[in-house]
Amino acid sequence: MSNGLSCGSSGGSSLVGGGSLPVSPSTNTSSSSSGSGSGTPCQHCKESAKVLKYVLPTAEGKLEFCSEPCLTGHRKAKKHQGITPNGDSPGGPNNNGASSSSSHSQHPSTGVEQSSPDTDASFSWKEYLQESGSVPAPASCFRQSLVPPSNEFSINAKVEALDPRSQSTCIATVVGLSGARVRLRLDGSDSKNDFWLLVDSGDLNEMGTCEKNGNMLQPPIGFTLNATNWPKFLVKTLNGAVIAPSKCFIKEPVRPRRNYFQKGMKLEAVDRKNPALICPATVSEVDGKELNQEKVEWFL
Repeated sequence: MSNGLSCGSSGGSSLVGGGSLPVSPSTNTSSSSSGSGSGTPCQHCKESAKVLKYVLPTAEGKLEFCSEPCLTGHRKAKKHQGITPNGDSPGGPNNNGASSSSSHSQHPSTGVEQSSPDTDASFSWKEYLQESGSVPAPASCFRQSLVPPSNEFSINAKVEALDPRSQSTCIATVVGLSGARVRLRLDGSDSKNDFWLLVDSGDLNEMGTCEKNGNMLQPPIGFTLNATNWPKFLVKTLNGAVIAPSKCFIKEPVRPRRNYFQKGMKLEAVDRKNPALICPATVSEVDGKELNQEKVEWFL
């Protein structure tokens, strides 16, 4: 699947499942916000701001806030009142069986209950779906495993990975770990081009795979040295390096038989402006066999 979306590929992990998430500002540049006007008051603190970046959809419309603490404060205030923004009780009949998810579940509708949904840094799918009257994307939409794979990688381990900008196979170093994802830095590149992959991505392979397939490792786009120095750089980089063992690499899950996503479904997607964050998102358009990243709206 192109664009790193989990409907067709778990490689880029751009679409992932439910979890305890950091509430992040909207990154949807295509849709307008009523908070963009001058002097719009925050729904919680009532202070006016030119831009209200935090949006909470409800049955009556969007509520906009100036900061994460204000959004969290509003949600807590409603809980203490025993109601949600749409007037329902938290455990009322409009729940539709949706449950909040742990940071390891793969989609909004098949998680386990969060142990502490009231913490400022958590996100509750159960509450969000109830408040917005939304429908979560079912497990059949996703290529990812229902049970998240274990992450056996270690920091500084060397792997082979596809450069997402050129699709060339390059040598990369694990520079970060988060759940079932690894943050990779292409050797010979800089931190500005770091990217994340799921541990069961087909774009992630152990050292030697490229050579076994009769190919050669390539320098990444933006290689910081002269291209003629690549062979020497490669030898120097691998000399004494920590190589990720075979046990770290997991077979890629089977692709769904077709695109099961529907417009309006809720899911989790990697924030395009900050790939370290996974945010709630809405399918805004479905086109054929693929769900392009541009067809997903980020709103929290």
